[in-house]
Amino acid sequence: LPDSSILPEQALIFFNARLHRPIQQEWWTRMIAHLTDHTPGVQEESSLQALTTCARQGLCDLPKHEMVAAFNAALNHHRQSGRILEVYGDYTLNVLRNTPAALALFRRAVQVSPGEPIYRVTLVRLLAVTGHLDAARSEFAKIRADQRLMLGPSTVHQLERCLAPGQNGAGCANAN
Repeated sequence: LPDSSILPEQALIFFNARLHRPIQQEWWTRMIAHLTDHTPGVQEESSLQALTTCARQGLCDLPKHEMVAAFNAALNHHRQSGRILEVYGDYTLNVLRNTPAALALFRRAVQVSPGEPIYRVTLVRLLAVTGHLDAARSEFAKIRADQRLMLGPSTVHQLERCLAPGQNGAGCANAN
């Protein structure tokens, strides 16, 4: 279907990967072409997130070069998506194991979508657990009061505790 989303290809890739069956290159090619030709919407964001989650959990053995190509295609548009940057950061951190690149992606997500506090929370957590406590505290201070309400008290209180003077930030990784 020429103007459909990437859901059909994502589903084929996802289910074949989960079942440890071959993934046809044509599915990746069509998905990446769509991401190149169309500004991603919610369906594309969700599709990339589902593939990332499956890879992060070790349930899908997805080719890294194809995943990176899909993310790069999705981000090669005038309007970048904070959610795709966040998901790509997750993939980069947890699958590619590249913390500096993940930090850069999380920073871009915050820049692109400053009104979305969860992106800043992710950045704060990673800065804290990697020992950049001053930067983590600075980013945490930028979360407005109305955004803190959206996050919920448990997330805010856990971050406040793990960023408190004398703390090493380790507890930030599990702040929910």
